[in-house]
Amino acid sequence: MKPIEALKLLGSTRVIWIDDRFATASAAELIDLLTEHADVVVDVSPEPMKGALHKIADSDDTGNQELEQAVANLTGQERINLLRQVQLKLEDNGTADLSDEQIESVCAHLAISNEDRWPFDKAEDAMLQLAKDAGDTAISYIIDLNDAQGAADNTRGLDLLKALHGAGSKATALLLTHYATKSNEAEKELELRSILSPEGPLDGSPVCVIAKERLYAVDEAGSTVEGRDGVVAQALRIAIKRAGLRRNVHEVLVRVQSHIDKAFKTASNNLLEVPPEQLDEYAISRAYAEGVSELHVVERALTASMSESFRHLFSVDAATRENERRLRSLRSVPLDIDATIHHQMLETFRKLEVWESDHLVNKGCSPLACGDVFDMDSQGGAPAQRFILLAQPCDVTLRPSGDRDAEAGFLVLLKPLATIDTPANQKQIRLPFLLDGKQWVCELRKTTSIRLDLLDLVSYRPDGCLLYDYGQAVPDWLLPGQQASGKYVFKALKDAFDARSAVKGTPAKDIKDSRCQLTLSAKGPFQHIAYGSFVEAKAAKEDAPGATGGFNWNLRRVGRVRMPYASALLGSYLAIVDRDAFDLDYLKPKTARAADAASCGACS
Repeated sequence: MKPIEALKLLGSTRVIWIDDRFATASAAELIDLLTEHADVVVDVSPEPMKGALHKIADSDDTGNQELEQAVANLTGQERINLLRQVQLKLEDNGTADLSDEQIESVCAHLAISNEDRWPFDKAEDAMLQLAKDAGDTAISYIIDLNDAQGAADNTRGLDLLKALHGAGSKATALLLTHYATKSNEAEKELELRSILSPEGPLDGSPVCVIAKERLYAVDEAGSTVEGRDGVVAQALRIAIKRAGLRRNVHEVLVRVQSHIDKAFKTASNNLLEVPPEQLDEYAISRAYAEGVSELHVVERALTASMSESFRHLFSVDAATRENERRLRSLRSVPLDIDATIHHQMLETFRKLEVWESDHLVNKGCSPLACGDVFDMDSQGGAPAQRFILLAQPCDVTLRPSGDRDAEAGFLVLLKPLATIDTPANQKQIRLPFLLDGKQWVCELRKTTSIRLDLLDLVSYRPDGCLLYDYGQAVPDWLLPGQQASGKYVFKALKDAFDARSAVKGTPAKDIKDSRCQLTLSAKGPFQHIAYGSFVEAKAAKEDAPGATGGFNWNLRRVGRVRMPYASALLGSYLAIVDRDAFDLDYLKPKTARAADAASCGACS
């Protein structure tokens, strides 16, 4: 695909290049520029001018007349050549810039006519006129970020982008700069975006950067016209694809932003049309019967209505489908930067899909759910261990009476793999996302049944800790099922605490009380949480009130794997534990023994 063809896929039929390179200067303008920077540009000036510039730098007024005469003696082309040398010097102390041949190559690949090569002084008024007269949707701009004739830290190209945005321009703009490299163009774009759109990324035009080094010949072998043209063509294809990705995603997001308010109003109006009697019957009463929040139905209705509106936007809307077509048409253009390392934002989006944070599930005292994840406090400085609760969602739900359809769930050890690519065996189920930058697996060989009524204790505390304080009361704002179950469990634990406190001769912490038994297994990773640790009450002091005592199971809820991912983990667990396993075959060849052991459920 030729660069001009790639550009047409974005809807652009005309390219305008704005660069200080295309500036021309009258004798008076050149004299002013040389005088202002006399001490800097003396090295690039022709010999007859050097003496005059030295005098000007030393505040000798006689140098001004000598400089005027020296400039007057230059031909028009010599004046342009000197201006270019001065620009290069002022740009970054002589930083290499595009050669005339490279500029001509870019212009040839993108069919940029001489009339469309603009200096900065002409650019703003002409751009705004184009945007005003007939619209500039079919125009693409290449804009040098810095004007060499301006201040050293100027970003005049960005100022032009601001002007374009203010005029409602629909053009595609690419900023050309030597302050970025191929490897950090994205970082430079973010930096410039924060300057261009301080109110948010959708407040201005998307920022697309081309590092000038992309347009340089890569090596001596590429110094031929053919080699240099190949480098430039590939650089332009990459730049156009990057700009296409930025622009089309930006346009879709702007469209979605305006769509959100409309979708919310529609969903809200529809909800408010439901008579209060039916809200009470189908929302409040049914939520109560199922043991969920009274507003859960409202949340589901809003989510479903707005999701349907978004699906329509992405699937049917003509403008969005056009963005989709453009993105698809650029798939054949390869990019040259390694993208296999996930960007932090991609990890964040993925985590939001599959994970609810501890703040979300604990702060509101959310009831237990399949997929709840727990950390065990480290013992003796050992790393904390992590577990996940797997149970049928309908079984783990508390009914208003305080009952549930199951008394126990499965508590499964979560184990981090050494690396993301480390293979898991058949009794390990990978979590469908990275957690804390690690790949975790459900270690099915380390599973135990766990009492759900005791595990409910995490849902009575905003810190998510599994512990009981003597005399603790159930908050009256919790769901009815939590209140009913909590009163029963708290009474049982109070009785257990009183019984332990009354024991004489044997340390109370060594007594195992079934009312405090959390898990079936007291071995392996469950040894420190099988029974609650007895915490004796401390005497209160005036300056430090003492603890009331209680029980601590050394667990804290740290988050939740969302549906349907948690349900999928449960399904995988049930499929593995329910599979047929066979006794070993003692007639198998010796060399196959290791493989057989791995494939046989009874041996693994």
